[in-house]
Amino acid sequence: MVYMIELKTGWWKGKYLIIKDCGPLRIGSKTRLYEVSSSHNRCALGILRWYGAFRKYVFVPRQDTLFDSKCLDEVSDFLRERNHEHKAPFRRKKDIARRKKYYGKDLTSKQNGDSIDSVNEVVRPENGLVEGDQPLTPLEVELGTIPF
Repeated sequence: MVYMIELKTGWWKGKYLIIKDCGPLRIGSKTRLYEVSSSHNRCALGILRWYGAFRKYVFVPRQDTLFDSKCLDEVSDFLRERNHEHKAPFRRKKDIARRKKYYGKDLTSKQNGDSIDSVNEVVRPENGLVEGDQPLTPLEVELGTIPF
């Protein structure tokens, strides 16, 4: 894993590359545009932008640029971080919706002490999706021991 240091807000520096946050892709956009340049001579090497068909940030190199594996590792790690950061809020919403569908209520809310952390008794769904006699606890659901 390659580590990039955030120099100041919107600037990251690795051993070979400097990445600058150029702001939103368009006005009101949730995605951002990043410029990739060489840390040696500061020449522009390409951009990182959101590609809707892949639903990920991608690296678009400039024409006639060459990269070795270490430079591409820095780009890849930065892309992985940005993609994870961008999808995190949506992943959380998806998990909550999945729990609501299975249990009929939101176990992550703090109302009535029903959070995953505070549920002590075994919770059995009313729709009978669980096979066998052993009911599942919210922890087992969280660890993915039931099919969704």
